[in-house]
Amino acid sequence: MLQITPSPFRRGHCPSAGTPMESGDGLLSRVNLLGGRLGVGQLINLADWAEELGAPTLEITSRGKLQVRGFSAQSELLFTRKLVAAGLARETAAAEAARHVICSVATDIDPKALHDPYAIAQQLDNHLSTTPALWQLPSKFLICIDGGGGDLADKNADIRVDAISSAKSIAYRIALAGSRQSSVLLGYCQAQHCVDAIVILAKEFLSINEQRKDKATRIKQLLNDDTFALFKTSVSDLLINVKPINTERSSAKLLGQQAGWFGFAPPFGVMSSDTARGLARVAAAHGHHEFRVSPEKAILIPCGGNDLTAHLKKLGMITTNSDPRLSLVACPGAPACLSGSTATRSLALTLAEQIPDLFDGELRTHFSGCPKGCANPQASPITIVAQQGKFDVIVKDRATPLNENRRVAQNLSTEELVMHLSTLSNTLEQARRDDESLSDCIARLDIEQLKIDLNTEY
Repeated sequence: MLQITPSPFRRGHCPSAGTPMESGDGLLSRVNLLGGRLGVGQLINLADWAEELGAPTLEITSRGKLQVRGFSAQSELLFTRKLVAAGLARETAAAEAARHVICSVATDIDPKALHDPYAIAQQLDNHLSTTPALWQLPSKFLICIDGGGGDLADKNADIRVDAISSAKSIAYRIALAGSRQSSVLLGYCQAQHCVDAIVILAKEFLSINEQRKDKATRIKQLLNDDTFALFKTSVSDLLINVKPINTERSSAKLLGQQAGWFGFAPPFGVMSSDTARGLARVAAAHGHHEFRVSPEKAILIPCGGNDLTAHLKKLGMITTNSDPRLSLVACPGAPACLSGSTATRSLALTLAEQIPDLFDGELRTHFSGCPKGCANPQASPITIVAQQGKFDVIVKDRATPLNENRRVAQNLSTEELVMHLSTLSNTLEQARRDDESLSDCIARLDIEQLKIDLNTEY
């Protein structure tokens, strides 16, 4: 049965097939791709269905799903039926919405990965979608299963299990509320016990949450010394005593020619139906029949090589890790989103062309069409928030900053925004140390001095 989120301004909701969300250009739905796996034929079908029933565009989300906009209630229902028939969605809307799992997309083809957790993810995905008690998990709840390749190292999740090596064998680190580095460690378990541990922790979250008057949507909202003890006790029988070896692993580089794939990225994670079909034709012409869609908004072609580069560039794809467009994170903005007041993506591309030294492919800049910051809820080195034709600049924080002192400029016109960002670029270039990234540079700069530099009279 079709379920529609009642308010287009609701925050903290993840739409899914059968449970769409209202937006400025109609209903919005998403296709869940476990482990990012997507066949060439499936991509063609999705492009055709989007064009026939909604808007002719596919967008990669921060959870590695494909998002389609512009549906009516009837056309979204038809779209969902096609997904179900193709094995890309569950027939029951609540069961589909309960598929809260993201899984490493390349561990089976990455020689640096420790373990391929896809079978674990499949078992858990099936358990979540067939256990009605777990359908009560909030729509934003996220479970991350990381095989150790690095592609999900920075993903914040409610429950995450990360492959680690030990003197005896491969085991999994079980942790709560964070990235691989920031999450709170509960302990370690054997691979075959990961699903049991995750299910127990999810049920423990529901049990704790049931006793709260103000219901939490994420584990971090209720995590304290007492609840941590409850979570740890709940899985204590599954924990093993291991000594991890080399647990610190860097984030993976996904683009270009890698050891097991060729990676590329659509700008902003967005591609037209025509472009999607073009990508499918390029892959098939080179003997490749599968894509891996990453939460990093990249697409991998397993066993792909450099012979794909020119063809992908013709389709507008990003194929190098230094492309300035990789600096940009932006929501659709107006008119697609009812909350947005500015066409954020076109503005972001214009600014990247005007100030190339600031947009170097490494320094992440978030353009948000409103203070909700949906495209990147976490802190960014630079966040630009549009509000009714004016712009605020926030550093080292999110679109609605946790610390208002980090709003270093506000109520800027477009021309003033360009001048402020040009000044920021010059400031960073002067302050930058040898072999220091722009992100590291801005992280150590004094906020008050930045305000002085940026708000100098022109």
